[in-house]
Amino acid sequence: MDKPVKPSRVQPEGEAEQRAPKRPDEVREVLRTDDNPLEAEEVPVDAGQESMPDRPPGRRLERVRQPSERMMESRQTELTYGRKRKAEGEDGSDDRPAQRMRAHLARLAVAAELLQTDREYEVAERVCAAREKAGICILKSYREAVNDPIYGSKWKEAIHKELSALVSLGTWNVIPRKEAEGTVSSTRWVFDVKLGPDGRIDRFKARLVARGNEQSDDDFDETFAPVFRLDSLRILVAIAAQLGLEAHMLDAMNAFAGSDLDKPNCMEIPEGLQDFDPEATSAKGSLVLELKKSLYGLRQSANLWHRKISDFLKKIDFKLITADPSVFMNGRGLIIAVYVDDIVIFGKDAKEIDVVKQRLKEFHPMTDSGLVKKLLGIRFTWGKDRSIQLDQESYARQILDEFGMADCKPASTPIGPSVKLEAPDSSLLGRAEHKLFRRLIGRLIFLVIATRPDIAFAVNQLSQYLAEPRKVHLAAAKHVLRYVKGTIYYRLTFSAKGRPKGLYAYADSAYANSAKNRSTTGFVFFINGTPITWTSRKQSVTAQSSTEAEYMAVSEAAKQAIWTRHFLYAIGKGSIYRDAPTTIYEEVWRIYCHCTCILSMLRTSIHIYSMSIGGYYMTYADR
Repeated sequence: MDKPVKPSRVQPEGEAEQRAPKRPDEVREVLRTDDNPLEAEEVPVDAGQESMPDRPPGRRLERVRQPSERMMESRQTELTYGRKRKAEGEDGSDDRPAQRMRAHLARLAVAAELLQTDREYEVAERVCAAREKAGICILKSYREAVNDPIYGSKWKEAIHKELSALVSLGTWNVIPRKEAEGTVSSTRWVFDVKLGPDGRIDRFKARLVARGNEQSDDDFDETFAPVFRLDSLRILVAIAAQLGLEAHMLDAMNAFAGSDLDKPNCMEIPEGLQDFDPEATSAKGSLVLELKKSLYGLRQSANLWHRKISDFLKKIDFKLITADPSVFMNGRGLIIAVYVDDIVIFGKDAKEIDVVKQRLKEFHPMTDSGLVKKLLGIRFTWGKDRSIQLDQESYARQILDEFGMADCKPASTPIGPSVKLEAPDSSLLGRAEHKLFRRLIGRLIFLVIATRPDIAFAVNQLSQYLAEPRKVHLAAAKHVLRYVKGTIYYRLTFSAKGRPKGLYAYADSAYANSAKNRSTTGFVFFINGTPITWTSRKQSVTAQSSTEAEYMAVSEAAKQAIWTRHFLYAIGKGSIYRDAPTTIYEEVWRIYCHCTCILSMLRTSIHIYSMSIGGYYMTYADR
């Protein structure tokens, strides 16, 4: 006798009941009634149809999953608001086609959920639970946002603020469609919630974007726009801690809408514009917007903004640093780093900083955040002893919540030495788990490149299996999360009192530890005992010995040392701090490695059997 299945997690009304699994001849089709989508009636299958074969012995029946509570609540909300709109007459005289379409989409959504495997359903539930735990569901359309029963007023306020800024900047003109030049792109609204340094909600944000994917090649010229490297940011923070500088941040409002377009572009009239320009919707379909300024979504917008801000900084006596095209400095001790619309000003004189901030505000509307507290998801903590700490604790907690690891047991290492990632016997991940793995590695990569060099090797090894991940790889990725849980308070601390003093680096390699017998290069650079740049990556060629692998690693470290010294020298020359006793930009890098063969070969001529790495040898020896 078959065991009764567990009661459904969700029942429309009343308490859950235990039901025995249906026999093949009692299979029924579940249909929704028109009166209530949460209730269902069972229609028996025609007796003349061929019945399903009996279940093989020992094979369990698949659990019939009912629609989740979240799905049912969303459908009930839509039904309630649909009745409300109908009663108020907002949907027109005949809204039955729209109602039928919404009901059909709701049935498809529930059907897709019921067709998921248990594992896919568990993964989807985990992701949704993490988003709900954050408190707000990020909506994907204008109508969903303005009709949101809880945060609708917040989204409307954000939309109003966005359109007000665009109209005040003179971003467009309303013209007849027949006068439009170039491609007429469609638009969409993008919604997000910005969190503060403490991880709490800071503000609701709405962004009107043009569909740049609809542009043709004749609608733009250049598209590339540089941003400062995170290596540059950490070096600047190290200099600030060394010399006692402050760092203030400005956020350019609607930055991409502030640049003049170099070629004509048009777009469709977006939803919500009628609140600001009723004439824009008076003749529906016959009018379009002629863009006078660049807009988010256009392919050339980032390039135009970077050119505009760069030209302005040069006009106020800032010079570009050749080592980084997004870092500028003047002769009065101020350094400016630009990352799209985030502008960071380093300086020691508060009055000088205020003068530059005022000039920038006159140039473009900007929000003054004062002393940097959070930048690119990195929290800044300023100590009384002039120390500066960088961490991503809030971001790490978000990752743990998203992947259901908030209460996991911490691990002491990122990856165990006995873990074998080359495991062809391990089964491949399903489609849902595959997406989960790729998303997890992407989240971890940002941790690595920003503040966590300690997990660089583990994440690099796992990222080599993004195309065909297996169970063992997902387990190893979760182990990295367990390590992150146990080290969530780790941070980079920059201080003038750091030890050991000066500039130095360590380089190493792991011989033939990757696919196709490729070796792995790893190095880390320090300023006064704090890491400023690091990497762990697979070597581009196959080393024939461990000595060759070490040579390649040291060569890559030498290249990084040259760029870092170039950056420090560019900051130091012409600066008012060049005579300071604590300057670090003229020191020589020391690169340490544990391979004595490299030192021996550097002191003597290159051996004939080492000619295969001659290029790498010469690169290192010359530098």
